[in-house]
Formats: sequence, C-alpha cells, structure tokens
Amino acid sequence: VGFDTAKAISSEWLCFEIWLLISSRLGENAFAAFQVFMSIAVICFAFAAALGIAASSHTGKLLGEGKA
Repeated sequence: VGFDTAKAISSEWLCFEIWLLISSRLGENAFAAFQVFMSIAVICFAFAAALGIAASSHTGKLLGEGKA
C-alpha cells in the first residue's frame, strides 16, 4: 500500500515539474499563467480535502454512537 501511494505522489510531482519546465520555456506570460493555475489548483485541492476529512470524521462519529 505504501509503495503504490509513493508511486502515485511521485508521478504527480514529476508531472508538475515537467509542466513547470515547459511553461518556463514558453516565456514569462506562460510561466505566470502556470503559477496562477497552480495557486488555484492548490486552493481547490485544500477545499476538497478538508470537506472529505470533515465528512469522514462526522461519519465515524455517527457510526461510533450507533446512529448511522
């Protein structure tokens, strides 16, 4: 399980690094647009991750109380 997770995270990191290198070769505007995109992507991921954690915590609480 740990190896597969590490492989997934490493491949995601590698793809972002490749896009970073490509956008830096295309000029300042492309690089700036990539940085804006990455900022938006991080915000969207953080919101989705927080929502998932909150939902799983609430579900676990309800299951523990026998209400689910």
